[in-house]
Amino acid sequence: NGVLFYPYLRGSRSPRYQEAAAGIFFGIRAWHGRSHLVRAVLEGIAFQYPATLAMLREMGLETGAVTLVDGEARSDVWNQIKADVMGTPVHVPRTIETAAVGAAALAGIAAGVFDDATTAVRALVAPGRTYDPDPEMHDRYCELRERYESVWCHLEGAFTEAASPPPDTTDRETP
Repeated sequence: NGVLFYPYLRGSRSPRYQEAAAGIFFGIRAWHGRSHLVRAVLEGIAFQYPATLAMLREMGLETGAVTLVDGEARSDVWNQIKADVMGTPVHVPRTIETAAVGAAALAGIAAGVFDDATTAVRALVAPGRTYDPDPEMHDRYCELRERYESVWCHLEGAFTEAASPPPDTTDRETP
């Protein structure tokens, strides 16, 4: 519904490094409510994925389905948005707490339960749900991403300008 969110609460990182970038809601109108802002946050973060995947492809790496884990993988709605934005399936394993699975795998290897990491992963990581992209929604998100990227181009310079310290006025006389 017209609200865009740029999730740069700690600056922008990969694939667009810009330390001065800041989080922004863009396009808010009086009739927008909480649900519009929440949706904009989910979409704004999801819009970071295609640029990252493109960067990986430019480096010669093949990209296919994306596997999500940990807290980010908990939301069915968000996982579907990400699949629709990227136009690629999103896999979420049955157990999404990867730190715990990794610790169990390492402990199992150390205790001789598993021969190696591959064996441990095969034993501990079970397939979960796959979110397939909806082609119609993907097309809509491609159009919205064009707008998102266009606004980013205008914001990029504004971030630097806003982050610059104000001019020093301490030496001026007060009228």
